[in-house]
Amino acid sequence: MSDNSLPDEIISEILSPALQVPDEEFSDVSSRVSPFAEYVEPPSAYLVVCKSWLRVATPLLYKVVVLRSKAQAKALAQVLSKNPDLGQFIKRLRLEGGYGAPMRTILRSSPHISDILVTLDVLSSDSTVGLYDGLECISPRRLILHDCCKKPCENKQAFKLLEGLEKAIPKWQRLTTLELPVTGRRYPGEKVNLMGTIAREGRLQTLVVRNVYAAPSTYRMFKNRCPLQRIQVNSSFDKKHDSKMIAKEPGLKGLLRYKER
Repeated sequence: MSDNSLPDEIISEILSPALQVPDEEFSDVSSRVSPFAEYVEPPSAYLVVCKSWLRVATPLLYKVVVLRSKAQAKALAQVLSKNPDLGQFIKRLRLEGGYGAPMRTILRSSPHISDILVTLDVLSSDSTVGLYDGLECISPRRLILHDCCKKPCENKQAFKLLEGLEKAIPKWQRLTTLELPVTGRRYPGEKVNLMGTIAREGRLQTLVVRNVYAAPSTYRMFKNRCPLQRIQVNSSFDKKHDSKMIAKEPGLKGLLRYKER
């Protein structure tokens, strides 16, 4: 297809709906099945239509990056090694695994990441060395922790990831939003104190929890150290049950915000 004379602004309006990733999907941690498991059409197909589409679509394509396999992480690291400028476009990064050494390159090449989702369900065979080294190279505003396992993954790689987060968070000067796992599991305190590290930095303004049952214990972890302004509950208000939970921590009442029906 030949190039066209449409202004870049018009092309962007045409391509944005096809290339954008809704935040509801990017941040979805509601189950073990990824919301991206059934994506079949590669959005990169839009890049080969013509030169103007390539120019406009490239920043849109890289704005939200979802990595679901080691092969994808390796491919992205290779691309960023050859074209470092592409990393400047990455704003949101969803990681559904550890993915080894390539993550070091990806994170070091992506200084403008504002939102990052990290899964804590890391298998012993899934290296987190790249995350351990690279997480302190970014400074996100929002951290989303994904964890659907009833039992914590207590293996060397999972601990390495938690230690990497604990090491990086003091350098994350912009971090004001934390979204916690579905299960609300206990973190292995003998290895790291991730929640304690976040609380000590005293920056959190927004907490996001799955349901109101997690709100009191979560609130207690941060209420004395962070300037909390909002606790978002990703479920609808249930007057009978939720009122009992709120009564456990009176300070919650003015902070809770519920998902609209």
